[in-house]
Amino acid sequence: MEDRTVVEWNKDDLEDLGILKVDILGLGMLTCIKKAFDLCERHYPGQKLVKLDSGDTEDKRVYEMLHRADSIGVFQVESRAQIGTLPRLQPRSYYDLAIEIALIRPGPIQGGAVHPYIRRATGKEEVTYPHPVLKPVLERTQGVPLFQEQLMQMAIAIGDCTGDEADLLRRAMGSKRGIERIESLRTKLYEGMARHGLSEEESDAIYLKIQSFANFGFAESHALSFALLVYASSWIKCHEPAAFLAALLNSQPLGFYSASQLVQDARRHGALVRAVDVMYSDVESSLEDLPDTPAVRLGLHLVHGLRSASAERIVDMLAGEQMARRVMDVQRRRLTETRVLDLRTRRVLHDDVLPTLHTAILDLSGLARDHPSAREAIQALVVAQIGEHWLDNGEAAAIECPAFRCVDALLHPICV
Repeated sequence: MEDRTVVEWNKDDLEDLGILKVDILGLGMLTCIKKAFDLCERHYPGQKLVKLDSGDTEDKRVYEMLHRADSIGVFQVESRAQIGTLPRLQPRSYYDLAIEIALIRPGPIQGGAVHPYIRRATGKEEVTYPHPVLKPVLERTQGVPLFQEQLMQMAIAIGDCTGDEADLLRRAMGSKRGIERIESLRTKLYEGMARHGLSEEESDAIYLKIQSFANFGFAESHALSFALLVYASSWIKCHEPAAFLAALLNSQPLGFYSASQLVQDARRHGALVRAVDVMYSDVESSLEDLPDTPAVRLGLHLVHGLRSASAERIVDMLAGEQMARRVMDVQRRRLTETRVLDLRTRRVLHDDVLPTLHTAILDLSGLARDHPSAREAIQALVVAQIGEHWLDNGEAAAIECPAFRCVDALLHPICV
């Protein structure tokens, strides 16, 4: 903004001065969901999509997918720990998703809440409470504290803390001086628990649960907000795997998985994925309409070593030209800023790819097999085509083609 002055302050100083501090969290998954919705609206006009503000979060297919731990790419539940928990917990509702998010956090893990909750939620263990006054606080989570708000309510209900003192607990959770701040309330908490008739051993168990949240536990309001994004990303993955893959690739870096793993997972869900192709790829990955199902066309942004500015110039350069001229000019025309694509890191290019490219180029140009321009055109397409094999194969190897050998040309870096 014009005439706006930005002054940096230490967050703790702001708190001491009583100035309102608001944490603004940027989430890559919001970008991914928006891009997926845009792709779906562009390619499936009129199709009903999940709406984040509708409150409709009961699609059985979505929960069945999560029960199988089929959650690669899904917000917050794609880690190994979450994948291991999903089949055991088997979330069946929106609130179950919020619990799933909050459960695999340092606070509940160190407080010993994970396994008791799962056993109780699945009917393998009786639900009990440390004290009757805590039943209203812990009833919704099977008698196990999982959320910051519950720890605050426990401190008030059984530790006789004031609202301000309970808020001190909240601020301690996840802060650098968390243990120190919680320790400042230790005496008051133990005195309150003693007045409610708890033994020292019972008091120690409750205090351990509170203290463990010093290493971070989720607020219930936070978990409920995240659960909406879990459901939305799960819905897109379940119903529109092609759009989900394209959106994920276009929102990187994001999550735990590489582009290769995301592509393989989408193919397992029936998505058709087509290689990077200088003739058809946009800068970002996109969808191509087919009679039965859309295909994901991988974008030039996945070509290793190709800058986004160069990819944009390639797309702009090719737009509106005749196909034959496009092929012939990619290598002939030089961009203002060039970057070498290091083909020493290339992966295996299947034997049927180069012959197909060669045939297509000869059909377009009518050039002889050994014509220099034909060779240049093949090189240009290989730069793009090789991207798929970077994704699919882990071993570097020489490129061989029985029908048309251009190994010599490909052994040297190609400038685009």
